[in-house]
Amino acid sequence: MKQVVYVLTGDSAAAARPYLEGMRLSVCSLRRHYPDVRVQCFCDPPMYQWLQRSQDRLFKQVDRWVECTDAKGGAVHRSRFIKTSLHRRVNGAFVYLDVDSLVTGSLDELFACEQDLGLTLDRFFPDQPGVFPGWLAPHYGRLGWESTERYSAGGVFFAADNASTHRFFDAWHARWHQMVKIGLLADQPPLNRALVEVKPGIQIYSEMFNFFVGRVERPLPVEARIVSFLASQGEAPLPEYQALLQRLGNGGSVTDDDLMRIVRAGMVLPRQVRTTPAEWKRRLTEAGQQLAARMGLRDASKY
Repeated sequence: MKQVVYVLTGDSAAAARPYLEGMRLSVCSLRRHYPDVRVQCFCDPPMYQWLQRSQDRLFKQVDRWVECTDAKGGAVHRSRFIKTSLHRRVNGAFVYLDVDSLVTGSLDELFACEQDLGLTLDRFFPDQPGVFPGWLAPHYGRLGWESTERYSAGGVFFAADNASTHRFFDAWHARWHQMVKIGLLADQPPLNRALVEVKPGIQIYSEMFNFFVGRVERPLPVEARIVSFLASQGEAPLPEYQALLQRLGNGGSVTDDDLMRIVRAGMVLPRQVRTTPAEWKRRLTEAGQQLAARMGLRDASKY
């Protein structure tokens, strides 16, 4: 059975609203392609209890909600604690998606991964995709860790259900705790350290399975399968994305035009535009048409 896993945490519904609405959008886009996929979400106690009481629309879109009472600390700490220990919580192989992702194509290749892990390279810094980031070296040094040759992303991945993957998660969780002790809550640096230590079988997927929008000026490829928005605390979400999530929070629905608009807007930050307005409009229109074709969007059907 194909199954997709999310992690959702927050001190209150109001504080977590962008993530609640972002996950709703992500799940809706996922079910466009996989209506029968098993969706699970692992929550901290505040979010789980609020969802149960409120019977929020998102509650009905997920097949299994799990309250992780062992997750302590702040909301970000709880999120990383749960994420790095997912192997203890999920039965069977699974695909993990961050809540600020949008499924725009088939994920069959990801579900069919024959290795222990299926990963994409980190492309947060587009000028050096997949390369170990220099800013991280001093932190690795404090922990006695060596820099890695390549640097994988943690927002989208496949995890098999076997002993090697379980050893990887054990190491990931342990190394994350070490990183917390020096003041960093990020889950990606310890992920890459655990890969070096455990050496699980890895299949690296192209950036089409984790295409970042909002950092560089480039058209959205028609081959993109997962579009990832920069909606974390470290990056200001795109205004169009924020507006869409706000409307969802007020009971509104999402049309195909909405989806294309936020992806087109997310392709570039305003300060990075270097083409003429007319040329950029043409490229955005073309990208929107490609996205529509990829997602099978034909009319203004609503979620």
